[in-house]
Amino acid sequence: MPVTLRIRDDLSVNDIVELGRHHLVKATPHVGNWTPARLALPALGISILCVDHTIGIKDRNTHPHLFIHEGEAQALCEDADRLTTHTRVTREARGGTHAAGASLSDVHVGALRSLYPSADILTHSEHLRKYRDITLAVLEEATCFSRSSTWWRRVDGDGVVTCYRRKDLPGSWQEFKQDIFSLTNERHGWLIHNRVAILMDVIQQSQMGEEPEIYHLSGPDMVRYLGGEIETISGMYDHVRSRLGLAQETIVFNLIPFASFRFATRASQAPACVALCEEIGKDIPDENRLRAFAQEATDVFAEPETQNYFTQHDCLSSGERIMMPDAAREWPMALCGEHLAKIKVLA
Repeated sequence: MPVTLRIRDDLSVNDIVELGRHHLVKATPHVGNWTPARLALPALGISILCVDHTIGIKDRNTHPHLFIHEGEAQALCEDADRLTTHTRVTREARGGTHAAGASLSDVHVGALRSLYPSADILTHSEHLRKYRDITLAVLEEATCFSRSSTWWRRVDGDGVVTCYRRKDLPGSWQEFKQDIFSLTNERHGWLIHNRVAILMDVIQQSQMGEEPEIYHLSGPDMVRYLGGEIETISGMYDHVRSRLGLAQETIVFNLIPFASFRFATRASQAPACVALCEEIGKDIPDENRLRAFAQEATDVFAEPETQNYFTQHDCLSSGERIMMPDAAREWPMALCGEHLAKIKVLA
């Protein structure tokens, strides 16, 4: 296939940092409240594209409609069923500095930018505007390849999203082009399909088809669904490549399951996390010691669905930063997952 998927669970955090010195390594987490493990991304120099074409109440990974701080989840708005880009703060939250009317992206991404001012962080909407011309060129060819593979949702001016069946889609590219949200219309319009956003990553990360491989960090979802999408993305790339004259006929999509890496904590839990990693790395770990360290390094076990984990908002208010033990940085993602499974039983 023109685009082939390779799961790279053989790579460690240190490997990722080294790759970043020679390649554009990218991650696409959702806008919202990030766990300590996600907060490690900007510290590693990863290029971050924050997906903001989400719906708050459906996003179980980052809960953009909530403000999670000091273990408490507080609602920021009433319209959590609207597209995140359209949703504004209507409620004050304890510990927050955001004003009524602020966008949810400003609340969450703004905190990240304050913590990591030199990091490469863009929202999906900002990215579309920055690369408007090439995005429109790719979208035109993707639409010619398959309308239903490129488009299926539309957002109105209030942020309400409607899904369309194939037979109800416009018949031509020109009809789509005049009304694409974030590209040709700032308030409403067609939403770019996730698989086309991934296609854009393939094209842009490969330097417009000049490099034969790209590297992408996956959260908990992408590593599960991308295998089912790669054939369509591959066909799209082949069509777009031939039309736009891209150099590489084949590209390897290296997907790194970074969700397996959970050994990142706030600084005050770092000693316990270091001790935990040292113990789990022994040939015969002591279960009692593992249990004791695990009970202190609670950030390792942060689960988004609990809505009570340490977030970027806690980092800002407390002044704490995210730390990663040297030992864990050397473990391949596969080993990180194995170690985590062992200690979860004890925690």
